[in-house]
Amino acid sequence: MSRNKGNNRYNRKRCMAVICNIIAHSDMSLEDICKSKPYFPAPSAVVRWVSEGGALSEWYALAKDRQADYVAHQIVNIADSEDNPNKARNMIDARKWLASKLNPRKYGDKIELNGSLEVVQNDPASLETALALSALLNGIARRAGIELLTPPAIEHKP
Repeated sequence: MSRNKGNNRYNRKRCMAVICNIIAHSDMSLEDICKSKPYFPAPSAVVRWVSEGGALSEWYALAKDRQADYVAHQIVNIADSEDNPNKARNMIDARKWLASKLNPRKYGDKIELNGSLEVVQNDPASLETALALSALLNGIARRAGIELLTPPAIEHKP
């Protein structure tokens, strides 16, 4: 797993398996993990491997999801064991924030977008506007990692 042999597929898989295991069972960043052992690749190499897609990308995504669960579980441990309430609150808030960034669908703030649009039959621009607005709202929700619970209803009134 040397840095010199980072392009070898066998080494990529082996490195990613180890790195993803560490990610899934800790709150360490990719940079900290890569710096922790001299034979780990540079963080930029791991990012490049992940950006290429395929199995390595899926492993990394799963590891980050599990890391969010790990961080969320730490919250309970801190609440149960930390005697200083101010320190506990700071530690819990930091972990809540991290978990919400690692897995926003599971740990992020829930935002519900509801609405309805009225389309008048004689106004084709109204239908186009409604469809464009619906697409815009869906795009915003997707980028924010939000699944729309109730898509906007488009009523057609003759």
